[in-house]
Amino acid sequence: MGKASRAKRDRRTGRPARREPASPEAILPGSGEHSVASCYSMGMYTYGKYLVSGQMPVWLHRADPLDLLYIGAACEPGYVPDDGEATLANGRDGWLDRLRPTTSWEGVEDLVRRAAGFAAEQGQPVDTSGFHLAFARYLAADPAMACRRPLPAELRPRSTDSRALSDLDTLLGAAPAGPAADTGELVDLLRLARVDLNVPWDETPHDALRLGLRRLSHWSMPGHIIPAMALFAGAHGFDDHDAADFAAFGARAGAWIGGIPLGTPLGEIADLIGAGVAERRTAADILREILALPQATVPSPAEDWAWRSSTGLATVREATALGLSVLTRAGQVIAMDSVQAAIMAAFQDENEAAARSRQRTDAFGRPLPDDGWLTHAQRMTERATIAPPLFSAATAHATETTGLMPPLPGGFPDPRQQQRWDQATASYLAAHPGTDHDPRLDARSRAQQMLAFESYVAHRHPRVGHAVVTELRTDPAHWRVDLLATGFPCDAGPELVEPAARAHLDELARAFDVDSTGVDQALALVNAHPAGFTDPDAQRAARTLAPALFCALTVVLHGD
Repeated sequence: MGKASRAKRDRRTGRPARREPASPEAILPGSGEHSVASCYSMGMYTYGKYLVSGQMPVWLHRADPLDLLYIGAACEPGYVPDDGEATLANGRDGWLDRLRPTTSWEGVEDLVRRAAGFAAEQGQPVDTSGFHLAFARYLAADPAMACRRPLPAELRPRSTDSRALSDLDTLLGAAPAGPAADTGELVDLLRLARVDLNVPWDETPHDALRLGLRRLSHWSMPGHIIPAMALFAGAHGFDDHDAADFAAFGARAGAWIGGIPLGTPLGEIADLIGAGVAERRTAADILREILALPQATVPSPAEDWAWRSSTGLATVREATALGLSVLTRAGQVIAMDSVQAAIMAAFQDENEAAARSRQRTDAFGRPLPDDGWLTHAQRMTERATIAPPLFSAATAHATETTGLMPPLPGGFPDPRQQQRWDQATASYLAAHPGTDHDPRLDARSRAQQMLAFESYVAHRHPRVGHAVVTELRTDPAHWRVDLLATGFPCDAGPELVEPAARAHLDELARAFDVDSTGVDQALALVNAHPAGFTDPDAQRAARTLAPALFCALTVVLHGD
C-alpha cells in the first residue's frame, strides 16, 4: 500500500497518521515545542525547498548544521531573509553568543559533536545536501539526545541578537569607487588619530583606525562612514582588489561591523559607529568620541576581530573549539592547539616580512634578500625528512601513501587517520617480512623533530616559546615534558654556563615567561647528570623544570 493510500485509510479510521521513525519530520516541533534538533530539521526543510526549486542562493549551498539550526529557529519555514547572507550569519552568531552561557548550549554542543562524528562515519562533508538529509534522519532516531531537549521560548532568536546597520549598508554600497580629488578631511583625521606615531599593532580599535585611515587616505566617501570603513580596512586590510571594487569592499565592511560581538569593547565601538552613521555625524566627531573611550586602547581578542558574516563558518569554529576534526567541502579541518596557532601566526609574520623585503632595495636599487629563515623552518618538518635512518621504512612508506606525517606519542587524535596509518604500515610489513619497525621509536623520533622545530621558531618568535611553556605547565603528562625529562642533551651543560650562552638563556626565559630560579635549578640538574637524566629521581625533577629546560634546549640547538 502506498503512503498516500495509507494516510487516507488512517484518516477514515481515526487513527493517527503513521510516521517513519527515521524521518526528519519525526522531530519537527509539535504544539509550539522546539529543540535544537527540531530547529535543525526545520532548517533542513527550508534548505530542501530551495534545493528542489533550483533557486538556492549560492551562500545557502555553503550552509552547515549551525546555519540550518538558525534558519529553522529564526526564519519562516521555507524562506530565508531577503537581505541575504550577512544578515543571517550575523544573527546566527549573535544568537549562539546568547545561548553560550545557558544550559541550552549543551544541546548546541551535542549537535556539533554529532555532526562532526556523523560526517566522519559517512564520509560526507557537513556543508553538503547529502549530509544534511542523512543527518536529519539520524537526529530523529534517538529522543534521548541532548539536542532533543526542549529549547525555552525566551532563548529563541530575536532581532536584537545582532547589530542593525541598514543605513550603513546602504551608504557603504553606494560609496564612490574612485580616488579622492581632495583628501583634506582624511589628512586631518590622520592627524587626529596620530597615525604618524610609530606605534606597534596591539590589536586595539585605535590601532585599527590608525592603520585604516592611512590605507584609505586617497579615497573619497561620505564623511560619516569613514570611521566604519577605516576600522574594517585597519583590521582586514585594503589592497588593489578592494580598490578595483570599492563598493563591494564597503558592503563587506558593513557586514563585518554588523557581526562584531555585542557587549564586547570592540562591539561598543561598533555601536558608536552605527549611531554616528544613523545620525549623519561628521567623521571627526565620531572619531573623537571613539578615541575618548577607554575601550579604544584596550586590545580585543582575535575572535572579536574575526569575520563572522558568512555561512559555513560556525560549525567548524565550534567543533575545533571542542577539539574536533570536521570534514567540509574544502577538506578535513583539524583543530590547532595553542602552540600550533602561535606557529601559524609566526609564519604569517614571516611571510609579511618577506613580502616587505622584496619591496625594499639597497642604495643601488637592488632588492634586499631575506635570510632564508622561513624556508629552513618549513624544510625542518616537510615530508622528505621522514626517511631512514631517522624513521623506519614502514613509517616512510605510510607517510608517502597516506599523505600523513608520522603520529606523535599517543597516536593521531582522529581515529580514522590512525586507522589509515595502521593499514599502510601493516601493508608494508606484510610485503616486506623481517623489516624492523617499532612505532614507539618512530613516534619518539617525530617528537624530537617537532620539539627541535618548535624551539627553532620560538628562538625567533617568543610567542611560540611562551605557548610551549604554557603547554608544559598545563599538561605534565604531555609528550614534550616526557622528551625533555628523558632526552635532554645534558652533555651541553658546560656550554650553557658560559657567560654569552647564559645571557642568551636568561633573555629567552624572560620572553617565554620562565622565572630565573627555575633556570638556575635546571642548569644545576643538567650539570649534575652529564650522561643524561637516567635515574627516576632526576627524571621527576626534570619534569618539574620542563619550562626552563625548553629554554635551555632552544639555546643549545639554535644559540648560534
